[in-house]
Amino acid sequence: MHAFLHTLLHEFAHVLIDHYSLPIVEWEEDATDDLATLFSQTFDDGQTMAIHAAGLFLLQSLTRGPIEQADL
Repeated sequence: MHAFLHTLLHEFAHVLIDHYSLPIVEWEEDATDDLATLFSQTFDDGQTMAIHAAGLFLLQSLTRGPIEQADL
């Protein structure tokens, strides 16, 4: 569930960048990951959410196809 919430925050960051024309100095995907991690810290379990998101990023980097439910 934490990785899912981080993904929602990531997508929300895309919306903020687009809506407010925020300047970014890095690849947008990295910027939205950074913002999502920052936003996650407002939750009581934000640190756990960030760690689970990092685990999802690791799974994505090790697989060539889409991540299946069994991988989570």
